[in-house]
Amino acid sequence: MTEAILIDDRANAKGFYDFLTGHAAALPQIRVLEKEDAMADPGFCAQVRFLFSCWNMPLLSDDDLARLFPRLEAVFYAAGDPSYFAGPFTRRSIPIFTAKDENAIPVAEFVLAQILLANKGYFLAEREYRRGFWKFAFRSARRLSQSMAGNYRSTVGIVGFGAIGSLVAKLLQPFDMHVLVHDPFVSDEDIKQAGARAVGLQELFAVCDVITNHLPDTERTSTLLTYPLFSSMKPHATFINTGRGRQVDEKALVRAMREEPSRLALLDVTRHEPPRPMSAIFRTNNILISPHIAGSQAAEIERLYEAVYNAYLTFRPPPTTNVSVPGEQV
Repeated sequence: MTEAILIDDRANAKGFYDFLTGHAAALPQIRVLEKEDAMADPGFCAQVRFLFSCWNMPLLSDDDLARLFPRLEAVFYAAGDPSYFAGPFTRRSIPIFTAKDENAIPVAEFVLAQILLANKGYFLAEREYRRGFWKFAFRSARRLSQSMAGNYRSTVGIVGFGAIGSLVAKLLQPFDMHVLVHDPFVSDEDIKQAGARAVGLQELFAVCDVITNHLPDTERTSTLLTYPLFSSMKPHATFINTGRGRQVDEKALVRAMREEPSRLALLDVTRHEPPRPMSAIFRTNNILISPHIAGSQAAEIERLYEAVYNAYLTFRPPPTTNVSVPGEQV
């Protein structure tokens, strides 16, 4: 036995465990380990050559990794960014295969839908229609929608041009829109090749009809999006955040949204999840929040499992004799 699923909570491994044991013809028996299990059974861990995990991979120190998994050859992480746990593995030159590109797909699809609806004024018009009275509400909601940019030749700004941001740009290509990008770590030429134009952050916020945030979650980007940016947004412009909540100065965002009620913020992530009960976010009519649902969920998660399983097969080809061995029950 050389494989294990390392997870923060055994229940969180169920879907991945079922997927992997369903492919048992190409895999040995899989054992599910919480961090406490690993600490209690160093003898087993010393034989593990390949680790699988998904969201909420436990944190291991350099000493933990060296002591518990001395034979480890690779990690297969069925989720997005592994940076929060990757340090000890990177320092031991242990590769981490992720489903980062696959997890970008549902996020980019979610953002595309929000862009198209926001430009039509759907979100604010729905609220206006619901809270008004009969024909008056109908007419008021229609006027609100008609004041928005629409999707024909509107301008969309993408902040951060990694796996998700670049995919958003690709999904926007069939639409007749102008796409601006701010990412100092991507060349202007690469952005141009994607059908977009590189601009500064201030210009992007000032001229775009929709701004969508896809910055990496680092100390450098913490509270990078501040009041001068949000207050420069045009009337009827929309800010979308599916990145991370701590990249946004939320007090500044609330202030800018309240100053111009025709602006809109669509937040799938917030600094605290959920926000504090008395947060001004809940009390600002033109800020709409969703409970961190843009990433892979339901059937979409199997795409992540397939990606890292295929990476496993490439890294470690299956044995020539396929024998199915029952897995440990979760």
